[in-house]
Formats: sequence, C-alpha cells, structure tokens
Amino acid sequence: MKWRKTNSGPLARIRKRKWYNSLIINLKNGRTPYHDLASVIPLAHPTISQHLKVLREIDLILVEEKVPKTFYEINHVTCQQYLQFLKTLVFELEEDLNPSIPASPEF
Repeated sequence: MKWRKTNSGPLARIRKRKWYNSLIINLKNGRTPYHDLASVIPLAHPTISQHLKVLREIDLILVEEKVPKTFYEINHVTCQQYLQFLKTLVFELEEDLNPSIPASPEF
C-alpha cells in the first residue's frame, strides 16, 4: 500500500504554524480573555480569531463567552487523548523499526 502525505484538515493546518503553538502556550496558565491573547500575539485580530477557530474545531480549546469578554482555555481532556494517541503511535512505530524494544507498555 502506498501512503500519500495529506495536507488537508485542521490538524494539518496547525502543525506548521508557530502562532497556534504560541496561542496554546499562552493558555497553559488557565482561562484567558481574548484581549490578553491579542496583546501578546503580534497578528491582526481577525487572524488570531481564525487561529482560535481552528483550535476550537479540533477541540483543543474551550470557549466561554461572558459579554463583553470571551475567554479561552485548553481542553485538557482532548489534549490528554491526543497525547495518549501520539505516545501509542510513536511506541508502535519504534517497535516496528526496532524489534528489540519490549512489548507495548500500558500508558
């Protein structure tokens, strides 16, 4: 079977862009108002909003709207699920590439 690289979908969009990482890093200390994010990310407000929308679409962040402010925070449940998936995937790939690694641990 021949695999082809896919560059579509929300995850593909975020993997190459440092601003997604910057947004997530700025949310690591908890619930943060949009204004605080916009003050540390040197992008236009519509661009920041678009990046936050992508992160919401893949459920990495949660949004709470309390007029007049909008708050964002990391969705820890989804992040843990992604992390678990990646750990398992990396372990299985390493096992295939290096058969001397013992059987898969329980994560």
